[in-house]
Amino acid sequence: MKQKNERRLPDEIFALIIEWLDDQTSLQNTALVCKDFTFFSQQCFFKEIDFGDNSYMTEGRFPWISRFVALLRDPHSGFLGNFVQKLDFWGYPVGREPEDLEADMKSILQALPFLTKLMIESPSLQLFRAIGMFLGGKLEELWLDGVYLGGLDEFRIFQGMLTSLTALKSLSIRHCTGLKDQVLALPTSLRAASFALTDESILHAIGLGMEAPSQISTLFLDFDTGVNDYSILWRVLGLDTVVVLDVGTARQHTFVPAMDIFAQGLRVRRTHNNLLSNDFRCRVLRSVHSQPF
Repeated sequence: MKQKNERRLPDEIFALIIEWLDDQTSLQNTALVCKDFTFFSQQCFFKEIDFGDNSYMTEGRFPWISRFVALLRDPHSGFLGNFVQKLDFWGYPVGREPEDLEADMKSILQALPFLTKLMIESPSLQLFRAIGMFLGGKLEELWLDGVYLGGLDEFRIFQGMLTSLTALKSLSIRHCTGLKDQVLALPTSLRAASFALTDESILHAIGLGMEAPSQISTLFLDFDTGVNDYSILWRVLGLDTVVVLDVGTARQHTFVPAMDIFAQGLRVRRTHNNLLSNDFRCRVLRSVHSQPF
């Protein structure tokens, strides 16, 4: 009886084997094709690694991350880490201690020399250090969800990670809270940034850390009635910066006053209304600058 997790070849290969069972040359050619397919397809199979599907993170089926770590540590298969360009680690698995998970994640990041895109939820300070240590100078896109910068050490470590990411082009931060009266400098290589459900203190820290005019070409912000002042961002954005405001969560009675706050100090040459999807309606503000035209 075939076991549940037994490895098998595609049915088409079995059909060829049965058809050419008495043809030694054809069988050898089939074996060579299978071997070549396995070798040349590895780069495609391991280009994107996704641990974000919680259906694979149940207590009984959790070996995926540990298996990947073992695969990367094996001298015979460790080279597969060279093929990984995107890593999605969205959500904590059930039945795993955070310390063990951090150790595995650090091992994974260390073994992916060509990783350019990383998505991670609720990253710890240790992972911030690992990202800066192993991915600095090569990571181009970083997505973070659930960032807590409640102390000076958190700010310092997070800033150290950002400083090391000298090739970063896109940064997305969602659900970010932190101390007031801090300064946070984004990488000078950054061209697109997105901040959603982010405290005003963090936006203020980012504004203080940006040099005017900023090289960011596109800035995404969400509709947030908890933010009372965006002007520090408007003062440093470049003349051709595109600002995209997601108003998908806006309520009718809060929309007008929140938009007044959002637009305070903002000078635009052109506005566009674009329906990006059924759930998100965005207002695109072209050529943002703090000075009148």
